[in-house]
Amino acid sequence: SNKPTMTYKGKGLHAKVFRSQHVAQLRRFFKESYEEGLTDSTYLYEAMVAGVQVARDLPGNATKFLLVFSDGEDLNSKIGREAVIAESKGMTNVVAYCVDYMPTEKLDPFLKSFAEDNGGRIWKAKSSDELLSIFGDFSTTLLHRYVVEYRFLNPPEGTAFLSPEHLDIQMLPLLNGSPIS
Repeated sequence: SNKPTMTYKGKGLHAKVFRSQHVAQLRRFFKESYEEGLTDSTYLYEAMVAGVQVARDLPGNATKFLLVFSDGEDLNSKIGREAVIAESKGMTNVVAYCVDYMPTEKLDPFLKSFAEDNGGRIWKAKSSDELLSIFGDFSTTLLHRYVVEYRFLNPPEGTAFLSPEHLDIQMLPLLNGSPIS
């Protein structure tokens, strides 16, 4: 955001937070964000700190993820990489993913280490043509794991085993986070 709307250690962060489960409201938020000049200035580190703060404010036992989409440049933040690293230390149940959208061959070292240090991964996009497959790959990377426990009223006798050793059930969530029926 071009206006500081959040704070970090007394400094204004140029970031907006909007929460909704309604697709129409999310579309309106994105449309308004782009209309006000979303990319006029680059506040990468401020946005990353804001994202970490939002993740920390979510319920502690919830599984959370943070997606950083960046060209790797930060031209306007009043805080540096050190603030992002300090704020993200000790995050629990948060996985960080990054998309490095610089037209270079090498991954941005800071984004790479941020993703790896927070249990995630990074993708490289040198052109907009590569973004669709990256976002498809990202969406299939998000896995929810459930522990299923059964209690039998009349337990069977004998030996029970599961083959294969584990069972994966994958449910794709809708944009608002609810599972597909």
